[in-house]
Amino acid sequence: MINGVIFQKKNNNTLYRGVDGENWYLNSEYPETIGLYFDENIEKSWFESNYVDVCYEDSFINKYIECLW
Repeated sequence: MINGVIFQKKNNNTLYRGVDGENWYLNSEYPETIGLYFDENIEKSWFESNYVDVCYEDSFINKYIECLW
């Protein structure tokens, strides 16, 4: 069972692959589409340390994947 997906920019300079770092990095490259949803629903952890940058909405994840191709 899959209960989440992490999109993370690959960094060859480090072996650490934790959940922090450059996750959801495409939001800044596509601010007029997926970036709007990201700003309103995912980026909350920048303002509140009790939040984690995750998303379980299939529609957003599918749009994000489409941007990768």
